[in-house]
Amino acid sequence: MKLLLVSDDYWPNLDGGALFERRLANSLAAVHEVRVWAPSTTDTPGVQRDGRTVITRVASRSLKSNPRYRVARLRPLRLWQEFRRWKPDIIHVHNAGWLGLCAMALAKIFGVARISTNHMTVQQFTLSAPRLLRNVVLEKIVGSYLAWFNNKFDAVIVPSTYARRLALGLGVESPVSIISNGVDVDYFIPGVSQSSESKGDAPLRLVYVGRLDADKEVGALIHLFTSIKNKVAIDLTVVGEGSCRTELENLVHRDAKHSDWNGSSIVFTGAVSETEKRAYLQRADLFCLSSRWELQCIAALEAMACGTALLVADAGALPELCPDGSTGWLFDPFDTDSLVRLIGSMTRKEIAIRGEAARVFVARRHSNEATVAQHERLYTLVIDEPEAT
Repeated sequence: MKLLLVSDDYWPNLDGGALFERRLANSLAAVHEVRVWAPSTTDTPGVQRDGRTVITRVASRSLKSNPRYRVARLRPLRLWQEFRRWKPDIIHVHNAGWLGLCAMALAKIFGVARISTNHMTVQQFTLSAPRLLRNVVLEKIVGSYLAWFNNKFDAVIVPSTYARRLALGLGVESPVSIISNGVDVDYFIPGVSQSSESKGDAPLRLVYVGRLDADKEVGALIHLFTSIKNKVAIDLTVVGEGSCRTELENLVHRDAKHSDWNGSSIVFTGAVSETEKRAYLQRADLFCLSSRWELQCIAALEAMACGTALLVADAGALPELCPDGSTGWLFDPFDTDSLVRLIGSMTRKEIAIRGEAARVFVARRHSNEATVAQHERLYTLVIDEPEAT
């Protein structure tokens, strides 16, 4: 099978979606012929090999609002020539950006099967917009565009039941399949037992891993931390980079000047390697997330694979990762008092038990092998019987 994967946000970007797309491409390349279209990492285009995957790097420029990301400078004729010369059996588009639009149009012209994966929420667009533009009208425009874009495909993939409900609510009429983003359970493994490192009155070690952008609502997490730090001893490690980092660090510094932290601490690590990220997840007692907009949360899957229990918002798709509280705890990000009571009621033994259950949960339901196999089945179905999807 000749597969063309297209992404406007691809490795070496370090956000979960970009790393998932690379993992999927390389896993599929073990059996199939896989090519990727993605923005260049510099101002010039080129062709890159990543294992058995061939990446066409389209000339791009940095975003002024977020220089970590690059936007392709489209050269339609060059992409047309490459598409016609190689002609894939199917295209799989992961973003509703310029490259995704171009690949979708070319696939329609050449009669090639088309699948999209929706990694984006309306809030990911609207909360990063200037404050004056953040309104219901913008939400409707973005939602209508996402629906229009995904309706141009033979099938749409989403990672959770919540994400499917959102897609249908936006007006997506193409068949929608739920396939987990998955996690490499052979790489993300438990480290030294948390119970052997965290004993007695030692602060609870919480970790957040992800983008520090507005839709992740890390500010709410910081607010919760500063509100409870004098009542419960906590060490919070914030792993990641993003447009809100300076604002978040200033928030912490202002609070530190005016109150006693009583043995608690917070550390911002910035961007880290995959090895370093795994180590942070392995050392933590709890993976913490207050975002209300998660379509699944790859970082949470990685934490669970490391045997780290969850402490996450009771919102979005996060409850699907914490059924009946078996893999951790859900909390209301707007109720500080209940969170204090919740953390105060936890025992080290209980945290360890739920961490072990988290590892079993993802190994059974969210392994990379299962994710790849489900993608292959859907590719085959769409190629052979596009009307059946």
